[in-house]
This record gives sequence, structure tokens and C-alpha cells, in this order.
Amino acid sequence: AAQRLQKDDRFSLYQAPASTVSLLLNPAPAGRGQLNPFSILQVRQGVQFLVDREFIAQDIYRGTAAPMISHVSPQDHDFLTVYDIEVASGITYDADYGRSLIEEGMVSAGAKKEDGVWTFGGRPIRVRLIGRVEDERRNIADLMRTELERAGFVVAVSYLPFAAAINSVYSTDPKTFQWHIYTEGWGR
Repeated sequence: AAQRLQKDDRFSLYQAPASTVSLLLNPAPAGRGQLNPFSILQVRQGVQFLVDREFIAQDIYRGTAAPMISHVSPQDHDFLTVYDIEVASGITYDADYGRSLIEEGMVSAGAKKEDGVWTFGGRPIRVRLIGRVEDERRNIADLMRTELERAGFVVAVSYLPFAAAINSVYSTDPKTFQWHIYTEGWGR
């Protein structure tokens, strides 16, 4: 609808924060003999560089979204309070750099890469990704699955609607690892 209206001279469109989408990572420590990659700071930092925010904003959202690093939108008045932090972060899409950070973190945690797949204790490390199905978050889940697989993880995606996703993510103990990454969204 927004794309149709952009072409109609009778309308003026203004970008305003309406909703946000984020990737929630589960940093809970795993039990003895197991490894949760997202409990490792370098892995979480590496994932930041696997997220192609420009592609998400321009292609998945067809130019109707703005890339964000923090929870504060560039359209928010409060953005000036985090602007310097965001610029100094250096976070941009750089999959090679992200994978190198992930590799450093995984190796120092005792994981090994065998045939391109991270293993721990001789077993492949399986990441559970919950992708919402109602909107573009399904596409973001697919994008993240691809990036995480390229980084060496086995990714099991569960495409879930609102209630099932909320129950799995927010109503369970993170240490049970029913999820590792979630495409969450917030209305405003």
C-alpha cells in the first residue's frame, strides 16, 4: 500500500516509527558437556555483522523501513542520545568479519569445525531459530538461517504464529534451549 501511495501525487508520505523488529539471542549458559554459542560474547558480536540491515530495509521491507542497530529508531527524537554510540560501534554488514569473530569465540570455547560444521564433544551444534510467520519476520528468519549456516551452524527453524512463538520464547526457561534466536517484533 505504501508503495502504491508513493506514486500518487495526491499523498505525502512521512516515515515514522510504527514498529520495530529485532533478533533476540538466548545467552543462557549450557549445562556440562554442552555449548550454547550465544552464551559467548564474541559469537553474539559476530552475529551483529551477519545481519544485513540495508537488505532487510530495502528489499524485504521494500524501502519502507530504516536500518537500526539499537532499539532506538533513527526517526525517534531520542535517537540523538545514541547516535554517537551507534556510529562508534562500527556495526555494519560484514559477514566475513562476523564469521571470523564467531570462529574466534567458538574455538576458544573448545568447539571444532568439522566439514564446515561447528561441533562440541563430537556432536554438531544445532541452533533453534524461531521465525514469526505473520509478516516479513519469516523472510528475516530465512536470511538469518542462511547466514548462520554459512557461519557453520546447523539451524533448525520453527515458523510459528504469535501465540506459539510467545509461549516458546517468553514463557520458558532460557536454559531449556527451546530457542536460541527469535525474530521478535514490537508495535508502537
